[in-house]
Amino acid sequence: MVWAGIDGEGLGRNPHRYVLLASADDQGGRYKVENVKGLSTYDCLCFLVSLPFNVAFSYAFQYDLTMMLRDLSDRSLYRLLRPELRRAEDYFIPVEYRGFRLNLIGTKFSVGTQYRPKSLTIWDTFKFFQCKFTKALEEWKVETDIEAIETMKNKRSSFTEADMPLIREYCFNECVHMGILGRLLVEAHKEAGLDLKSFYGAGSTGGLLLDRMSIAGKRGNQPELLEQVAKRAFFGGRFENAIVGPIQGPVYNYDISSAYPYGITRLPCLEHVRWRYTTDEYELESAYHACVRWSLRGSDHRERRGVAPEQAGGPAAWGPFPFRTKKGNIIFPIEGGNGWAWLKEYRQAAFMFPNVVFGGAFILERSCNCQPFADVPKYYRERVRWGKDGKGRVLKLGINAVYGKVAQSVGLPRFASWVWAGMITSGTRAMILSALNACSVWSQFHLIATDGIYTTERLTLPPPEDTGTYDVVNSKGQLVPLGGWEEKIIPGGMFACRPGVNFPLDPAARKPDIIRGRGFGRKAVYENADAIMSAYYSAGINATLILRGIERFHGAKSCVRHEGSAYKRYDRYGSWSKFEPKISFNPMPKRLEAQGNRLIPHSIPQSVESAPYKESADVKLELLEDIDDEQPD
Repeated sequence: MVWAGIDGEGLGRNPHRYVLLASADDQGGRYKVENVKGLSTYDCLCFLVSLPFNVAFSYAFQYDLTMMLRDLSDRSLYRLLRPELRRAEDYFIPVEYRGFRLNLIGTKFSVGTQYRPKSLTIWDTFKFFQCKFTKALEEWKVETDIEAIETMKNKRSSFTEADMPLIREYCFNECVHMGILGRLLVEAHKEAGLDLKSFYGAGSTGGLLLDRMSIAGKRGNQPELLEQVAKRAFFGGRFENAIVGPIQGPVYNYDISSAYPYGITRLPCLEHVRWRYTTDEYELESAYHACVRWSLRGSDHRERRGVAPEQAGGPAAWGPFPFRTKKGNIIFPIEGGNGWAWLKEYRQAAFMFPNVVFGGAFILERSCNCQPFADVPKYYRERVRWGKDGKGRVLKLGINAVYGKVAQSVGLPRFASWVWAGMITSGTRAMILSALNACSVWSQFHLIATDGIYTTERLTLPPPEDTGTYDVVNSKGQLVPLGGWEEKIIPGGMFACRPGVNFPLDPAARKPDIIRGRGFGRKAVYENADAIMSAYYSAGINATLILRGIERFHGAKSCVRHEGSAYKRYDRYGSWSKFEPKISFNPMPKRLEAQGNRLIPHSIPQSVESAPYKESADVKLELLEDIDDEQPD
């Protein structure tokens, strides 16, 4: 097989011209089409179908697609970028343009012609690596001058026509290495016993793992009522702050090692089960698994059971269960509300929170001892042996992607199960509650981020259940059993902005693996850290700040919209501009402001029921995600 890459380059900023589209392979082949005045869509498509191979690889290809396809009509572009609009049973209807047939499904772009069978498929491999191109080359130990590639990347905004010879060589060089990364991906999968033939990202790896374990047939057919209950019991990871602003150190960060794969390991077979409803809470003591209805009494009914007052209520309080409002916001009320939770989470919450009230349960009764996901620890062991970089990332992301396949709700979800998906995330939240229970004073438990916590008390946390990985040792010589807690210390303390956004107080400690920038990007938070703190010190929790120094490319998906019955293309299509998102410290909707920088959970009426899961209709959030996906590497 020829391992080839495809990439393109442009000149200028506003206006921006796409002047070079090139390909190179591991056999020494070099191919290009260029025009300093700008390439047309027809030029680009003719070039692609002329290449002497049928498959090639790219890296963060959304920029190139935006520039290559700009001559398509607004309607054609809109539909091409949204394959769900072109679905016809088990295939997707291609978009036609001047004799070409175009198809885009996830990371797979195909171009063919109406008149001859020649076609080309371009796979964007970025989602396998999820890092900068140069970092991927470094992690996979590809021999090349990474510094030279990085230097040319940094000069892209100032390229001129006089630079075309350098641009051409730089582009060919990147193409060769895109092909090499494609080959290394396939080889790494083979070493793990997986035959990779599609390149949709970690989900492709996860799908192969699930096929190896014959999971599709283990989902069973659950009763409709149970399916509806499972939708109400499904929530994602818990992101929540009890504090904003500075947290004086040392701060202890504890993370669960591969939390979701750990939760997946013990999932029950759903092929050989039946569900039985009960109103007897004592049946939960011997239940293998169950989905439990809960409610939270108000403070006037709360018993203390030896719980310190600050733990039962007030600024140091934490709520036990996730609750979905009608608007789709997830909160964790300290009192009131009712909903559904899976057994481990319910047991831990009922043990810790005296105002938890049992309201009935669907008990899972099994007639087999199947362990459908028993091989997950084996793949985890291999992942640790390979390390976190390079091919180790394949198994790390692939194992994590198993959860994504189980929770998939669009496309053709062969492995999807609301029951399994809910059990996985609920199990992780149960472990987070157990960590909270290990904290002697809850006011020292500050942040939760899915499978991680931040405290100012050093904790002794419970070991995971035995998955046969107690002896697994990482490259640092540390024992890292699947589901075990790993500790990091931030000596000088940290600054908490909002859920998922925090960084060390000490500028010298602000390294990429410690900074968290959920929704903004680590780089933006890093570059604006001092300004973020200054804004907070000036105006406190009511402060807002515009993050500066960020540039964004405006791609096709974010710039071609369907408004009413018309399709519209924004003028900023295919150009760059300053991107200045606003960051605030307002805790809503997660929590309410309390005294100083402490936050308190919501209290809601006990009669209000948690809403079922549904796909997000947040247009603003979807637009931000589109913009993020379109950024060139």
